[in-house]
Amino acid sequence: MVEPRRNRLADFRHDPIGTLLLVLMVAGFPAWLLFWPHPGAGGALVVFRPGTSLPQAMVQAAAAGASPVQRVAADNVLLVWTADDNGRRALYAAGAWLVMNPFAGSGCLSR
Repeated sequence: MVEPRRNRLADFRHDPIGTLLLVLMVAGFPAWLLFWPHPGAGGALVVFRPGTSLPQAMVQAAAAGASPVQRVAADNVLLVWTADDNGRRALYAAGAWLVMNPFAGSGCLSR
């Protein structure tokens, strides 16, 4: 008698650890690349609190020692240039909610 073939996709329902590892590999690594800022000088995508106007965001970025380059998706999202890692820390101190890899601005956050 021939044994029926097992559905390999159905095995994930019975293996939560395998499913978790698959989700971490597929979604975790790209998210880590996006949200983990690269050390040193360079660009950064900065998100200020919602409702921040463009002039306010530019003043906050300049107060942190960063040079605003352009507005990305909304008035509170800027692409800036920082001199070093201290500039990224200063952006958080100046009121930034999130400092990301600048490549995020070329995807879903672009105009």
